[in-house]
Amino acid sequence: MRAEPAERDLVGGIRELQGQREILSEARGAIREEVGGDARNVAKRARPPARLAIMSRRVVIGIVVIALFVAAGAAFALWADDDSTDTAVSTTTTTVATSSTTAPVTTTAPATTAPTTTAPPAAVDACGAEQAAITAAIDNGVSGARDRAQVEECRLAAVDPSWAAVRLVARPGATFTAATVVVRGGGGAWAVVGTDTSACGSTPQQVLVDLGILCLSGGGGGT
Repeated sequence: MRAEPAERDLVGGIRELQGQREILSEARGAIREEVGGDARNVAKRARPPARLAIMSRRVVIGIVVIALFVAAGAAFALWADDDSTDTAVSTTTTTVATSSTTAPVTTTAPATTAPTTTAPPAAVDACGAEQAAITAAIDNGVSGARDRAQVEECRLAAVDPSWAAVRLVARPGATFTAATVVVRGGGGAWAVVGTDTSACGSTPQQVLVDLGILCLSGGGGGT
């Protein structure tokens, strides 16, 4: 669509050039009519008059101007076509930004293990309210029991509650030979009869059986 004005200008220039050529032809015909007579008149009139020379220059200038105008129009038309082509072919490049997400790092503290403390085994409190008095009697009647031994089990005889058997073991870190101590008493007053087999001769047989004490010689005659 942009090349149409240039084409119209080109057609107009060609028409103007044709008009100039017609004027030039008329001038030549006038020259031929004036030429005649002797050789001197012919020689004088052989030179074109000033008007003809001016017209000839105008024609030449017009031709040059028209040619330049046509060339400029053609160049403009080509430039317009190239510009429209570049616009149609242009490519839009979209740059996509890449976002990096760093996940938070969770540091887990090492588990702290509390030191293990070995507690002494809990005594079997089968002796009830007499437990403390029985323990005090053993601490006083058995060598090393107060500092190095602890009560592991205490039992009252079912057949006669005035008899009791206490199992002693070594305290943690101490040296003591485990033993079963037979005691007799009641009402908060107890006394050591013997340990293991040494108590067999002083303890009734039925009490020994009830307390789970094995004596090879049998029970004594304690009352």
